Amino acid sequence: MRSILIVSLIFLCTIAFAQDESKTSIAGGAKALIFEFDGLDNLSADSYNGGLGGKIYFSSSLALRVGFNFDYESETIHANPADDENGVDGEYSESTFGLLAAMEIHTRNKSRVSPYFGGGFGFTRYGSEYKEPDTYVPGGNSYRAVTEVSGSYSFGIFGLAGAELFILKEVSLSAEYNLFLAFGSDGDEKTTYVVTEGDPVFIPADVTDKGNSGWAIGTESRGMLILSIYF
Repeated sequence: MRSILIVSLIFLCTIAFAQDESKTSIAGGAKALIFEFDGLDNLSADSYNGGLGGKIYFSSSLALRVGFNFDYESETIHANPADDENGVDGEYSESTFGLLAAMEIHTRNKSRVSPYFGGGFGFTRYGSEYKEPDTYVPGGNSYRAVTEVSGSYSFGIFGLAGAELFILKEVSLSAEYNLFLAFGSDGDEKTTYVVTEGDPVFIPADVTDKGNSGWAIGTESRGMLILSIYF
């Protein structure tokens, strides 16, 4: 099956290369949706950088590439009290926000293979909250912990160099190398205690654990190709 897919792709490239009309969509005002391409094993296109991606050309040599992602999830955790107990359900929620932007400078725009270089930045922020479920006997003293993670982030700047291959005029695949400098923090984890039954005097003191932080520098190549569809 994989051999058939490879032959089919080569056939499409042969047809496209044989055309005499314009070979690429690179021009001022050109726009594209971008995805991450998994390869020929399953021919699937994934979200770009975990979210939505697009590209716009300001001229035939200068393009802006942007990726955006936002995720939020919430879950109720049932307390399941026994017959002689009361219960307070727990909750868990987390959110992630990310933004990536990069400028591409193309050195050749009339050929099906367009080398480019440039640079950009990426930013991701994460937060979560966990309210543990609690079961208790009426008339006693009971509390539950609420744990919140805040201030967790990663930030990086990078230079890039790669090439964009136009399979068809409206479809291209890109591969690139990155030189990056990244900073990040796990954020602070704060645990507070809330009374569910009884006297507040029995509540433990709040606890805050400082998260680790650090930085990294290095080079890498993208694990997947960038698939661009122009319109």
